[in-house]
Amino acid sequence: MAATMAWRSANPTIQADTFSRVPAAFDAGVMTIGGTVNKTALSLVMLLISAGYVWNRGAADPGIGAFIMAGALGGFALALVTVFKHAWAPYTTPIYAVLEGFALGGISVIFEATYPGIVSQAVFLTFGTLGALLIAWCSRVGLGSY
Repeated sequence: MAATMAWRSANPTIQADTFSRVPAAFDAGVMTIGGTVNKTALSLVMLLISAGYVWNRGAADPGIGAFIMAGALGGFALALVTVFKHAWAPYTTPIYAVLEGFALGGISVIFEATYPGIVSQAVFLTFGTLGALLIAWCSRVGLGSY
């Protein structure tokens, strides 16, 4: 097992040489928590914008099913491409976020029409969990002197 991977994974895309065989991106520096958080936040914003677009179309719109299918199938296909072409990740990630936003927005509007209030509960709980984790990370809870 490579020194970069001290643990085992059942994920078929993560092998002993996964991190050593991926070429560094042009002008790539060291991966930081701040950079990861910023890129994740940008992807989240893109997802929220596309989900909001589909959500605002309403459950009565006949095109909602097309958004769900295009988002889910397109996102899945793009995820597979990214798994096998790691170097494309900076370009496929934003597209994936938008496609998944289409799927999540469509699914959410349908569930909200069927079960009023369920989507707001799910969103508040998800962001509450995210907020709690960010607060724990920023306060270094459980990390000792790390």
